[in-house]
Amino acid sequence: MTLFAIQSYTFNDVTPGLLAMPMWIPQAGLAAGITVFAVALVDELVWVLQGREPRSLGQDEINIEETVA
Repeated sequence: MTLFAIQSYTFNDVTPGLLAMPMWIPQAGLAAGITVFAVALVDELVWVLQGREPRSLGQDEINIEETVA
């Protein structure tokens, strides 16, 4: 997605329609969001591979599992 945004910037690609906006602006936002999400996934994977409880579980969910077991 990042390469796609760079390509749109290089070729000065604009949106069709009444309001011509550079395409790289929304594409750059999407690329940044995907990058942050990928970093968060890798961080959580490393956390779990170290033998720790997943941080994605809230305290309420952990307490419910302990009372049921």
